[in-house]
Amino acid sequence: MDITINFDASFIPETNASGISVIIKNENAFLILKSSKKVTCKNSNEAEFRALNKAIGYLNNRQSKNLIPKGCFIKFYGDNQSVIEIARRSQRMKGIEKSLMLNFLKELGILNNNNTVIFKWIKRSKNLEAHQISKLVINK
Repeated sequence: MDITINFDASFIPETNASGISVIIKNENAFLILKSSKKVTCKNSNEAEFRALNKAIGYLNNRQSKNLIPKGCFIKFYGDNQSVIEIARRSQRMKGIEKSLMLNFLKELGILNNNNTVIFKWIKRSKNLEAHQISKLVINK
């Protein structure tokens, strides 16, 4: 099974408010999950990173419950180049809490053990649905 994940975040520096969004679809573009959440972050990179971390957590959770089969080809798409590069390399990112990074690395390891996973940077115009959802949730 092929799975596509688009994730994004919006950030308001004056209030540290962030909206994160995750959209998960199968190879037929059938919606598996669409989620958004308002969170507090220190910067825009942390907000984007939290969105990615949320997506990985959803997949691991659903695979552990056998709701999504293991052995999938999973493609993550995000419009923040720094976060995509960190995910590709499975390394720490400056400015991100140590506990959040450790959880990310653990969850990513589980996902990589059970699936083939790639991370791709895309232009915001190609990530519009996730971007619009993150904007909506931040303004609620």
